[in-house]
Amino acid sequence: VRFPVAKELGATAVVNGSIEDVVARCQQICGKDNLGLVIECSGANIALKQAIEMLRPNGEVVRVGMGFKPLDFSINDITAWNKSIIGHMAYDSTSWRNALRLLASGAIKVKPMITHRIGLSQWREGFDAMVDKTAIKVIMTYDFDE
Repeated sequence: VRFPVAKELGATAVVNGSIEDVVARCQQICGKDNLGLVIECSGANIALKQAIEMLRPNGEVVRVGMGFKPLDFSINDITAWNKSIIGHMAYDSTSWRNALRLLASGAIKVKPMITHRIGLSQWREGFDAMVDKTAIKVIMTYDFDE
């Protein structure tokens, strides 16, 4: 579901981490020394590890995703190659203002990402669709009798 929508929204390449070597594929797409910025949004430890590995020397990883497990890999490459990890909480007032401005201008298209619109009473189906990865974004509206 996600890859066709990503391409519709302008992605020139997509990488399926469950069947491809993410680091090798990203370096193939961008060039080994061209990944100066990687934005990691999942919070998964493996994604942070891959982001650090694919990053060129002096590059930056912006970590938006929140992970809750201790890291199970060395981060010595950060020091050895002068790499930086920057944390970013995407829910500050500046981010909200920028997001609203981009939405209002039409620079960001959200409709293709909304794959399901359901009533709140169908919440279980919405969560199941997200778990099964058959949904990208599920919009729930209040549908109970008052």
